[in-house]
Amino acid sequence: MKDIMNYGADSIFEIGTDEMENLDIEEMIRKGEEDAKNLADEAEKKMKEKFDMINFEFNNCNLYEFEDVDYLKEKRKDQEELIKRNVIAMLDAEAAETTRRKVKKNLAESNLCPKIYGNGNIGISDEAKKKRLARVTDFRFFPDPNRLKELIELELESKYNGYIQERDEIFTPEMQVEKDLIESCGFPNWERREFQKFIQALENFAVDDYLNISKHLDGTKSPEEVAKYAQVFFQKMNTLNDYEKIQ
Repeated sequence: MKDIMNYGADSIFEIGTDEMENLDIEEMIRKGEEDAKNLADEAEKKMKEKFDMINFEFNNCNLYEFEDVDYLKEKRKDQEELIKRNVIAMLDAEAAETTRRKVKKNLAESNLCPKIYGNGNIGISDEAKKKRLARVTDFRFFPDPNRLKELIELELESKYNGYIQERDEIFTPEMQVEKDLIESCGFPNWERREFQKFIQALENFAVDDYLNISKHLDGTKSPEEVAKYAQVFFQKMNTLNDYEKIQ
C-alpha cells in the first residue's frame, strides 16, 4: 500500500519543468484526480483479493450450512429431541417409583394383611379380624351370632391364608350361603348410634309410633324399617348385654 502511494507521488513529480509550464492548472488537477482514482481502485482490488480468497466470503456466511443443509439447525433439533427424551424418561421413572411405593404400602402396610412382609405368620391381622367380628353385635339380633363369627373367621382364613399358602379351600359355597342367610335374618345395617337413639325414642313415644321414632333417628331409618326392627327388639331384648339397664 505504501509502495502504491509512493509510486503515485513520484509519477507526479517526474513531470519536467518545461512540461509543467505547458500544462494548465486544470489539466494538472484532472490528471491528479484520475491517477488518484486509479490508485484507489487498485488498492481496493488488492484488499479484496486478500479477504476473498477462493470465494471464501465472511459477510453473512453461515459456517454450519453446506449443500443447502443448515447443520446448526439440525444440531439444535437433535439436542431438543435428546432433552425431550430425557424429560420423558425422568417422568416415567418418577411415576413408576410412585406406583411401586403405593403397591409396596398396600401389600406391606395393609390393615388387612400386615404380616405378609412383617416377618410374622402369613395371614390376616388380628386387628382386621377383630374389626370384622365386631360387626356381630347383640343389637343386630343375628339368629346365631356364634356360628356367624365362626363362618366369618373361616372366610377370612380361606380368602387370605388359604390363597397365599396354597391350602385347600376351607370356606365352601355352602358355608357362604349359610353365612348370608344368618346375616339376612339380622339387622347388619343398623349402627350403634341408631340403636341408642331408638332406645331414647321409646322413652318419649309409644312403642308403635314408628313415624316419630323414625324422625328421632334423624330419618336414617324409614318407619317401615323401624317397625320391623321394633318387632324383633321386643322379642329378643332379653338377649342384649344391657338388658337390665334398658328395662
